[in-house]
Amino acid sequence: MAEDHPDRPKILTDLASSLLTRFKQSGSLADLDRAIAAARDVVAIAAENGIYQANLGVMLRMRYEVTGDFRSLRDAVTALRSARKVISADDPSTPGVLTTLGVALKTMFDRTSDLQLLDEAIAVHRAAAATATNASFPRRNVLNNLTGALWARYVRTGKLDDLEDAIKVGRQARGANLIVALNTRFARTRNPADLDEAIALAREIVASDPVGLPARALHLGMLGQALLNQFRRTGELAVLEEAISVDRQALDATPAAHPDHPIRLENLGIALADQFIRTGDQSCLDKAIQVLRDALRLTPAGHDMIPSLHSSLAWVFMARFRSTGDTASLEDAVQASREAVALTPADHTERPGRLASLGSALHALSRRLGLLNDLEEAIAVLREADQALPEGHRKRPGIQEKLGSALSTLYDQTRDVTALDEALEVQRDALAHTPCDDPQRGGSFHNVTVVLWRRYRRTGSRHDFSEALRTCRQALEARPADDPHRAVDMGLLGTMLWDQYRRTKARRHVADMLNASREAAQSDTAPIVTRVGAASNWGLAAATLKNWEQAVEAFTTATSLLPLRAGMELDRRDQEHHLGDETDLAADGAASALNLGRPELAVSMLEQGRGVLFSQALEGRSDLTELRQHHPGIADEFLRLNWQLDTPVAPDLGDLPESPDSDTAATGHQEVRDRHRLSRERKKLIEKIRDLPGFERFLLPPQEDQLLAAANQGPVICCNVSSYRSDALIVCTDGIRIVNLPEVTPERVRDNVTKLLTASSEAGRARGETELLQAQRPLDEVLQWLWDALAQPVLASLGLSATPSSGQPWPRVWWVPTGLLTFLPLHAAGYHTWPSDRTPQAIPMTVIDRVVSSYTPTIRALLHARERAISTSARKALIVTMPTTPGQSDLPDLPAADKEANIIQTCVPGSLTLRAENATAKRIITEVPTYPWVHFACHAESNVEDPSLSQLVVHNHEQRTLTVLDIARLQTDRAELAFLSACETARTGRRIADEAIHLASAFQLAGYPQVVGTLWPIKDYAAVRISAFFYHRISQQGPSNTQSYDFATALHEAVQRIRDEHRSMPSLWASHIHVGS
Repeated sequence: MAEDHPDRPKILTDLASSLLTRFKQSGSLADLDRAIAAARDVVAIAAENGIYQANLGVMLRMRYEVTGDFRSLRDAVTALRSARKVISADDPSTPGVLTTLGVALKTMFDRTSDLQLLDEAIAVHRAAAATATNASFPRRNVLNNLTGALWARYVRTGKLDDLEDAIKVGRQARGANLIVALNTRFARTRNPADLDEAIALAREIVASDPVGLPARALHLGMLGQALLNQFRRTGELAVLEEAISVDRQALDATPAAHPDHPIRLENLGIALADQFIRTGDQSCLDKAIQVLRDALRLTPAGHDMIPSLHSSLAWVFMARFRSTGDTASLEDAVQASREAVALTPADHTERPGRLASLGSALHALSRRLGLLNDLEEAIAVLREADQALPEGHRKRPGIQEKLGSALSTLYDQTRDVTALDEALEVQRDALAHTPCDDPQRGGSFHNVTVVLWRRYRRTGSRHDFSEALRTCRQALEARPADDPHRAVDMGLLGTMLWDQYRRTKARRHVADMLNASREAAQSDTAPIVTRVGAASNWGLAAATLKNWEQAVEAFTTATSLLPLRAGMELDRRDQEHHLGDETDLAADGAASALNLGRPELAVSMLEQGRGVLFSQALEGRSDLTELRQHHPGIADEFLRLNWQLDTPVAPDLGDLPESPDSDTAATGHQEVRDRHRLSRERKKLIEKIRDLPGFERFLLPPQEDQLLAAANQGPVICCNVSSYRSDALIVCTDGIRIVNLPEVTPERVRDNVTKLLTASSEAGRARGETELLQAQRPLDEVLQWLWDALAQPVLASLGLSATPSSGQPWPRVWWVPTGLLTFLPLHAAGYHTWPSDRTPQAIPMTVIDRVVSSYTPTIRALLHARERAISTSARKALIVTMPTTPGQSDLPDLPAADKEANIIQTCVPGSLTLRAENATAKRIITEVPTYPWVHFACHAESNVEDPSLSQLVVHNHEQRTLTVLDIARLQTDRAELAFLSACETARTGRRIADEAIHLASAFQLAGYPQVVGTLWPIKDYAAVRISAFFYHRISQQGPSNTQSYDFATALHEAVQRIRDEHRSMPSLWASHIHVGS
């Protein structure tokens, strides 16, 4: 047909219409694109025809709805604007054209936040309403669109007139947008009548929607939002469950490519997060995070939804942090909140709420890291949020509560009482403006209680205490019976009542105090941190009252929760931080069990409540031979999960081997995010394994008969120190003996640890013999106190009262020190020198002259080491020496390191020495698995505040360290001995002494059943002599077919020999210890 044929526009229009019809039936985008192309040709021929322009605009808008392509939306608006210009006001098609233009303008505003587009949309909708009649165009539709546009402008500007106008217009239309407007007004005024009207209308519209109607998904989403608000108002779980069900239906009814798909995901994610907060179900939270991430990923850049999604994600990350204490989630919350605030215009109605979320996250971060600048920023942000809202705004109480909490923390850090007074004023104002039927009212009472309690402890005001008790009980009354937050209030109530008893000794509150703490500790849905804290307070109170049955119940609860408090889903720094908050639980529990006459329970508590991280790591290195033999696929999956969970956060893995049975190990920030999923998978897999015949006790702690069997080579001596009593629990094959140690109090142990650390540090820095001798007297005093208070009573009870006769085997003992005792050399306790007016004793008053000593963090660790113990005729060692340490001027040279290596090479032919520049972390990690023995003669750095960062100082250490975590992640199959001839390689962290986190234990986790380490800095010349005697003694041995080398005895004889030469200098010889089997 000729280009100028008069029928060409009609024929092209018919073609476009046919293609459009087929597109609606088939969904083929190619048909829609061909229809649009035909419509463009028509407009090019007859631009003055408004109907043709409108048809093109409708098709382009339809294409945007299908694809989300912004250019299609922009072109649709252009075409519809052109159509409006040329169609007369009295044309029957005018209302439809105007309505389509108004909707397109509103959609374009949603994508760009350009307020001028929204103003134009409202004007266009008003014009459509003025021209529409039920005969020419459904007026109800026009008014419903106008309602939506007015509501959107209210959200954007906060002008209440727009919201009221939207509801007025919406009630004429009775359309879906009225639901949204009523929901919004409820959120502002808390008038339940608005919410009831919104839900009723939503149910009516959804019921009338035929299945398959495109708008049905929109209407379901509106109903879900209204139901969620109803749940937040009433706290009724059934309402929340219906909201989630409706949100899922809305999501299922929305195609994945539809522009509204991210909105449906966000609604569902928020509802799932509410379900977690209400029920404590962790899986709901994980699903919420995934759903919201999907929504953010699917939303085009620059879309108006982006700030909202960041805000929702921040809120959910905060929920996970409060549940698990996961710092990575907290940092994610801060970052997401910053993004939300940065993308939200200054005059946007949601900005105050997003500022409040940022302030709350910064406050939490300041408490986690102790940084005052984060706290000051949090307070400034929260003040800005509070000042941005008018009096009576329903969001204001929530923001005031966050501000009050931050001000309380400011008081804690600065002791500025004005901050505390302002905090109380702010929290009281928030409570006063929280409606009586608001589910959050319990939280408002709780916040007031916390500030009153703080002020009472500062001032001692009886009025503050009485008011705190009253508001705490009101908080409990306001919480539903199954609300997880009840446990927080109960725990606080127990703490207050216990403090009152300690101050007044009035027993009238004791029963209430114990009951409150018990209820909080036993709440299955409460956060683990709340439960552990409550159980700890419960146990301490019961023990102080000498109610040993309750104390044992409480401490058993607390120690059983510690593995969850330091769950494997957490980063290592979070695990250590949380365990540092729960010190002495196992020791106090064991003391309570002994007072109840339950020594087996005391040992069990020490096993479960100490070395939590060590035990977790051992689980991943357990012997899987039997499991692999019967269920190889399950064994491989278990190994994979352990490897991934063992990966540090954002590590440098360039020098580490790849994961076995997998292509790559999860790394970086994504790995942090996946830790929760991996931990969940691992727990489920363990449950599955325990359901298999013969694997019912897979990874469970040893039973009593297994613990007693650990003493088959010699007694295992658990030294427990508690303020309630101190004892040595001596595990023998025939039972557990108890030796009370009244002189071993926490205070005496602390004093002696301080004395030892000071003296050993001075000895390590000593320049010359005079300075070295001056440091020995305090060390002697510590060793003598250890003998009198601990070692002598223990050895006496075992009948070990003399040195074994020549030719007789020496008895073996394994020491399991607890708490700060882990810093002290129990193996060297005794009187090694005598005053001039005393003659040497015929029977040596020293441990070293009666027994061969070894150490183990826990009995379980000893059993694991013995499982891995091997006998090998392949004598060869990897020797690492660093005579000098480049880049560390404060570390002295080690001239004897080369001599040490030469001695070992002579005693152990076939060994490999990595010296100086060859001793890099990468090379060491590569070589370690091929040598049964490793020996390090270098400097080590012990980090008592963050023991996982303790390291062996090797070549190029500035670029690549060899830390506790790096070593622990190694996996060796034929390892036998690790000799760490370096400073402080067996010194643990001060705050988490019971966790045995040091370089020696790291080598145990790497597979070495026997390790030689040091408790304090050692002199180079002493180290080489001990090593020389040790390896000469080993070279005289020959392993039998059933036994490995006797490394413990070799070290014992080496130390004994140096001791005999330098009795007055224990700093030279008492530092070396044998750890393991």
